[in-house]
Amino acid sequence: MRDFNFKILYKAIFILSIGLLFTNCEGEDGVNGLDGVNGIDGVNGENGENGLAGENGEGFDELTQYGSITLNLSGTRADNIPFTHEAELKFSPNDIDDNQFSIRDVDGLEYHFDVKRFLNIPNSYDDNSID
Repeated sequence: MRDFNFKILYKAIFILSIGLLFTNCEGEDGVNGLDGVNGIDGVNGENGENGLAGENGEGFDELTQYGSITLNLSGTRADNIPFTHEAELKFSPNDIDDNQFSIRDVDGLEYHFDVKRFLNIPNSYDDNSID
């Protein structure tokens, strides 16, 4: 008996598949149908109640026992809109070499803001202590 040649079968299936692919790619798409009518927006729901105030996280008291930094900013933006902002900074990086700062460039003048707070107890011999 003769061995069946699968290579010829695979080639024939491949050629037939390519032929079907090309013959089914003819013609143009039809015209899109008309858009539907936009519906009316529903009524906005009521705002939910505020949640309960959370508890201080682990280590909060230790990290804030020597105070915090209160930041009060006020001024006028470049588009002549006045602003005020208040924040209490209780946490900061504990590595003295952290270079976390903000730079603002207005009319060619650069304003640099760099605020740090040490976390260790006074007179500690670590690199981030305060005396």
